[in-house]
Amino acid sequence: MDNIIPPSSTYLSLGKVVLEAVRGARLYQLHFGDAQIWAIARLHNLPLILSEDFNAGAQIEDVRFINPFASDFEPATWKNMLE
Repeated sequence: MDNIIPPSSTYLSLGKVVLEAVRGARLYQLHFGDAQIWAIARLHNLPLILSEDFNAGAQIEDVRFINPFASDFEPATWKNMLE
């Protein structure tokens, strides 16, 4: 893979993501697919995941889960976190 996509600050190797996902699945009882989403967000320092599939309002380490379809969702509240 490194021969196809050159390493950079915006690219994480699949191995790092998988290892972090395994850690998330083990420590936080996430399903592995959900743990992969969490791992990518965490490794890229993304503070927020917008998804209806996670426990809305929960936070695991430095990543928070928000349901954008919830009736109380206000985009302006989260806009500053994403800039």
